[in-house]
Amino acid sequence: MILSKFITGFTRREHFGVAAPVVESPSAQMKKGTASWFSRLKLAVKPVTEVLGSRLFILIGWLVAHCPWMRRPDTGHRVPETKPADVSVPVETSTPSVPTVIWDRSLADRKLWLLRRSGLFGSDSKGATFTRALTLEDFRKAYRLVHDVYLGTEFIKPEPAGLRLRIFETTPDMATFVAKANGRVVGVLSVVADSEGLGLPSDAAFKPELDELRGKGLRLSEITNQAVAEEYRKSGVPTELMRCVVAHLAKMGVDKAIATVSPSHNAFYELLGFREIGGERSYSSKLHDPVVALGADIEPFRDPPEGMNDTEEFVNKFLGSENPYREHIKEWEREARHQFTDPELLGQLFVQERNLLSECNERELDVLLERWGHNLFSAVFIPSTMRLLDAVIDPPPADTQTNCAPVTTHEAVA
Repeated sequence: MILSKFITGFTRREHFGVAAPVVESPSAQMKKGTASWFSRLKLAVKPVTEVLGSRLFILIGWLVAHCPWMRRPDTGHRVPETKPADVSVPVETSTPSVPTVIWDRSLADRKLWLLRRSGLFGSDSKGATFTRALTLEDFRKAYRLVHDVYLGTEFIKPEPAGLRLRIFETTPDMATFVAKANGRVVGVLSVVADSEGLGLPSDAAFKPELDELRGKGLRLSEITNQAVAEEYRKSGVPTELMRCVVAHLAKMGVDKAIATVSPSHNAFYELLGFREIGGERSYSSKLHDPVVALGADIEPFRDPPEGMNDTEEFVNKFLGSENPYREHIKEWEREARHQFTDPELLGQLFVQERNLLSECNERELDVLLERWGHNLFSAVFIPSTMRLLDAVIDPPPADTQTNCAPVTTHEAVA
């Protein structure tokens, strides 16, 4: 009887008026131990938090990154494998393996992980295909997209024709690559080769830095006209266009690629191997457009170096050895140079769409004469100039009644 009462009291936590211990399950014991440990930890670090304040979080972050006993275990979470995006000409490629995302990786690894999460370096290009602009329609749509995107960011002033055209766009030395989807051009990226007559667009702001590179005998090209329609920015479109450009640079024997970008875009370009060569200044003398000049060596994409970490190796393969556009560069280059011998295309684009030739100074016209040759220059420039003169000297009478709609200056030029 006494034993029975003792056992009953033990299980009811009433043994001679003293709370008796309870036999707990292992999970309950673990929870209790964890809570007790956490309570003791809070008491221990309370004086530290009062002194350090927000600095404590920095300390904890450092411990998580560098102390093995505090790391989150690697549960095998990996970034999905990249598949090559659709290309205008079907290609077969392999895809570089992607570094495992863990907590203690370098800053470059974290940049890659964040960019992939935003849609870059992925296989989803939302149905877009990629090629070099080769037709009048391609050029029209491409330079209209560049104009509209830059206008929206107030990088340029509006052009009456709605096209962003400069002297650099008038020669096949500029290669313009486009992303097409549903009959639209949804992404553009161009690269222009350095030349003695025209130089590079960035000479306007960074000529001393570029001249220093030229003095070393380096062959330069500049990446320009970067524009992507808003709904395609968080997709594979920007990085696929960059693949096209790097493939072109590598095939054309370029030593160093130049890019002038807003300081906020540095992270993306630094991940690709670009480093600052010119400090922040305004790209335009007419508008405040702060940019920095970046440069990247192209040789590593032709001949990969040894000793790269996982992220560097992924980027190198993505843009270099496993780039699906490398096999099309020579063919695109031949076709582009052929198109730039067509006086109808050049006249339509640079005179009738927007009379760019009338804006060129004497030096620029001399460069065009040299690049196009006398026959092509005459076939484009003289008829277009005569049409403009006819429209100015002998305009149609304003009060003439006809059954046709009034002819505007633009229609007269066309």
